[in-house]
Amino acid sequence: LTNHRGAGFAGWRSHRRASGMTAPVALLTGGQQGIGLGIAKALAAQGFRVAIASLPDTGDEAVMAALADLGPQARYFQHDLSDIAGIPALLQAVEAALG
Repeated sequence: LTNHRGAGFAGWRSHRRASGMTAPVALLTGGQQGIGLGIAKALAAQGFRVAIASLPDTGDEAVMAALADLGPQARYFQHDLSDIAGIPALLQAVEAALG
């Protein structure tokens, strides 16, 4: 994993602790399985708070099981991203839940 400047995230946790910063939030779409879930796990392991947004009724049980593996700083949000007008509400819900 790298940031927008190409620097690795390996030192992020120690930098965050030293500076008093809170953990960043990552919002993933399609993170309930496959590559998206792998990315969610990698981000959670690096100390990110993880939000997974997915279509309603697309394997909610599997998403909940995946979240249990990611820990308490992971949340699932049902949202159809084709509903552009609803995206601000999704972002507000993620912010309210994870900061």
